Amino acid sequence: MTSLEQLLTVGPVAFKRTVNRIVNKVHPNPPEVINPKIRTEVQELHNAGLDAFKQGNYGTALGYYNHAIRLGGDKLAVWSLHDKARIMLLIGDTKNVTAAGTILEKAERILPKNAQIQASLGVAYGRFGYYKGALARYEAALKLDPNNYEAQIITPLDSPAEERAHKLHDKGLELMTAGKPYESLRYYEAAVAVAGDEEKAGWSIHDKGMALLSLGLYPEALHPLALAKALIKDSPIPLKDLKDAQNRYLNYQLQQLRSGKK
Repeated sequence: MTSLEQLLTVGPVAFKRTVNRIVNKVHPNPPEVINPKIRTEVQELHNAGLDAFKQGNYGTALGYYNHAIRLGGDKLAVWSLHDKARIMLLIGDTKNVTAAGTILEKAERILPKNAQIQASLGVAYGRFGYYKGALARYEAALKLDPNNYEAQIITPLDSPAEERAHKLHDKGLELMTAGKPYESLRYYEAAVAVAGDEEKAGWSIHDKGMALLSLGLYPEALHPLALAKALIKDSPIPLKDLKDAQNRYLNYQLQQLRSGKK
């Protein structure tokens, strides 16, 4: 009896299972067929989003990225996922930062060995206050691509951690003084990550809170400022700045209520 004859005698269910085993053995991961037209449209939408992003038109960029994701799915539109998350980090409130981290983790599952996605996760984790995770992502990015611009923030790796943390903090101060609070955030967060201990980076945490405050992110500023107050015991400044932030947030809430906004 031939193999085919044997298959035909086992019944329809067993026959189907056997055929599936044979197919899977020959080709365990059948290639995904993607319509070339859809691929092109997704790329065009992503490029349009990127142009809007560069011009600072974040709402328009998000519209293009969301359209690309809906059309092509997460896998085909992975870089639209990535850039959408970066805009959400720019917006900076807790809801958007949390969502950005989730989106970047999804992108990582699609491209697990991509240096830029690892570096972006480093930025997201630092913004969320998960400093050990941020450092791990920056280090992973450097292993994949030693020239990755964002991950290079923690270099040189052969320098003492305390020295690197101090330089990062100073760079954050420089940017803050130059009127660039958003840009300063990444340096303060990297300083805490490199220091390896929040107690050794109290002033970086404090100045992160002040940068968030200057950006009008009042609820987000309160946590690092309260943490800095607990860490820095030899200066009255953290307590003063925390009270100021609380008052500004309260005034902001009152203004929202008076204008009828929630």
